[in-house]
Amino acid sequence: IIAISFLAGFLLKHFVRYQPLANALDETQADLDQAYGEIDDLTRENKRLASEINSADEEIATLQEDLDAARANIKYFQILVDVNNARIHLFLEDIEAAQAALEDTQARLQDLLPVIEEINPELAISLPRRLDLIVSGLERDPETGRIDLELFTKDLLELEPLLINK
Repeated sequence: IIAISFLAGFLLKHFVRYQPLANALDETQADLDQAYGEIDDLTRENKRLASEINSADEEIATLQEDLDAARANIKYFQILVDVNNARIHLFLEDIEAAQAALEDTQARLQDLLPVIEEINPELAISLPRRLDLIVSGLERDPETGRIDLELFTKDLLELEPLLINK
């Protein structure tokens, strides 16, 4: 009877105390295995997203270069329009209108200078100087201003294919 009672107590203790803990351990182990599987899935997803981010960053860099080139072209054509407007006004002998047409040209040229320096450093130095001479000399000698504007336009037109192909 003592042995049966001891065995019954042992079995009772095993099924009441240890068996639920063993079941909980099995469930926890299954949850842990599932969590490891999810971690592996998330790691693969993270790698995939990282490669997509790198691809997107490269595309952004390319688009930024294209945008910078487009902005440089816009500045270039604005300068060319200003100079041609000034030439037209000089042809019509309207010096004040010619000066007004060149009013924003110096600022635009300053914005474009970094791009010009990459293409032709000599033009980057000579264009602002020539433009300063044109603006300062229009009133006292319009004929020289007209000639200088022609030379300035010639330099700008030589720059065009280099800017467009950049």
